[in-house]
Amino acid sequence: MLSHNTQQPLVEYRVALVRSGARSIWVQPGNGPMLLPHVAVSSQTRIADQLQRIIWARWNQRAIVLSLLSAADKLPPCVVAEVMTSEIPSSLRAVDLSKIPTEELSAEERAQMTVILDGGERATGPFAGVGWMPRVQVLIQSAVGSDPLLDDIHQVNFGDQFALISFRTGGGQTVWFKATGAPNTHELPITKRLAGLAPDLVPRMIATWDGLNAWLMSDAGQPPESWVLQDLEQAAIVLAELQRRTVGSGDDFRLAGASDLRTPTLRAALPEAMEYLAAVMSKQESTRAPRVSRDRLRELECLLRDASFLLDELNIPDALLHNDVNSGNILFSGSKCVFTDWCEAGFGNPFFTFQHLARLQPDKDRAWNPQLRSAYAQSWLGFLTEAQIQQAFVLTPPLAIFSHFLRRGDWLRSTERNNPSVESFARSLARHMDRAAREPEWMEAVCR
Repeated sequence: MLSHNTQQPLVEYRVALVRSGARSIWVQPGNGPMLLPHVAVSSQTRIADQLQRIIWARWNQRAIVLSLLSAADKLPPCVVAEVMTSEIPSSLRAVDLSKIPTEELSAEERAQMTVILDGGERATGPFAGVGWMPRVQVLIQSAVGSDPLLDDIHQVNFGDQFALISFRTGGGQTVWFKATGAPNTHELPITKRLAGLAPDLVPRMIATWDGLNAWLMSDAGQPPESWVLQDLEQAAIVLAELQRRTVGSGDDFRLAGASDLRTPTLRAALPEAMEYLAAVMSKQESTRAPRVSRDRLRELECLLRDASFLLDELNIPDALLHNDVNSGNILFSGSKCVFTDWCEAGFGNPFFTFQHLARLQPDKDRAWNPQLRSAYAQSWLGFLTEAQIQQAFVLTPPLAIFSHFLRRGDWLRSTERNNPSVESFARSLARHMDRAAREPEWMEAVCR
């Protein structure tokens, strides 16, 4: 019998360990040149979380990942992490930046390291240089009345203007600090508006700091390790209730930065989007997945336009769309379920997000669809008729994929459109859209 290798591929990194108030870097001592420590992390999981664990396990140091330096030729990528103590492990040695040879740290990386060690005004963002963690700790202490514990920090994301870290406070409370920079500055105002409308259906917002574009949330639980029908049904009920509370608030959410994904906007974007999909399909080299022909894409453009008009005729009110539904953005704590991470939020037909949620069921044949549709419909009955609801379930699958493809829309006119990974993702969505538009139930509804 053939064995199945589930081991995830590893990526090697150089690690530059630094600390606030010092201009030295911790290196591995030896008779030869000063070398940065090297570690290997999985390519399938978040870098920051793994690095924190490795630094603790190898050197008994609590650390925060600050930056990923620009790549150097023939060298593994280099991450910079700030250690939270001044005690240097016996296996490492602190040396001045100038003592590290250019073969180990390129001139460009050295310049970036200088800015990081300087911190302050030269930094390219509030989280780009050393020393920002103590300032955040003070903010959290003032918000919750208890000091965050350095030995219980869990970092999920990092960047010059981005942070996502959980803290355990001396009072036993777990809180999450999140900050977003360009191009995602809209997530804070969207989250604030949503917290006002549905405070019980999102993580509780404790404090905000507009200068950092940051906020503090209470811990709202964990994402499911695997989906069971009961949990996915609960998520569908919570989603519908949350969306109902946003009906009539479209102008507020769009002003806050939510993308316009209403059906007239989708229709207007169809010609340009389909032309782009035809172009990226022509670049496909692999024969493992079928191409969607230009003629079929033209046909899809007409079919999606017709479906959008039929959807308009149902007079379903627009509501908030998540547009990035995945297991990590749905949190459970006991019997309570909340939605988080509204960076890709839009406003449009609410059934689009239901279709995204339905894709989380582990059965590719979507055997749970009847139960999930029933759960989602509960909150809409009385607000919509049974006929409106059932027809929306039928019409929205391909349009929901298109809304996810379009996202904020502006990327179609940016250099992002030429990114090979974006092109590959677009081809994948085009194939999904094509399959959804071939479903007999959808074809019958659109081509009646």
